[in-house]
Amino acid sequence: MRLFGMIFGALAIAVSATGGQSAFSDFRREKPGVIHKITVADLPAPGATPAVQNSPTMVPRPPRAQPEALPGYSVTLYKEGLANPRLIRTAPNGDLFIAESQPGRVTVVRGRDANGKAQRRSRPD
Repeated sequence: MRLFGMIFGALAIAVSATGGQSAFSDFRREKPGVIHKITVADLPAPGATPAVQNSPTMVPRPPRAQPEALPGYSVTLYKEGLANPRLIRTAPNGDLFIAESQPGRVTVVRGRDANGKAQRRSRPD
């Protein structure tokens, strides 16, 4: 009886791996124990779906929009006018090195004035 159960289980897995339920479905049609073997032939051709062409777009910041802070803290804009900033590193002296992807450069921002804005900015020429 145990051997029959193991053989039946193996056959059920083999059948479900080859068909019976699409590998590309949502959670409502999934069943426990179903195994999917997805091959390159199962995938859509590159560029065949609209999601491939769905690029992000930049949305302007609404006036006076800023993150919420805990009581006792405030949020101010430190530096603007950066072109696609992707990575910020802090030097031991407090300088900020900002990698800007779009122009392919690193901008160094130093200090803080009385309004909390960056005092100096340097870019390689």
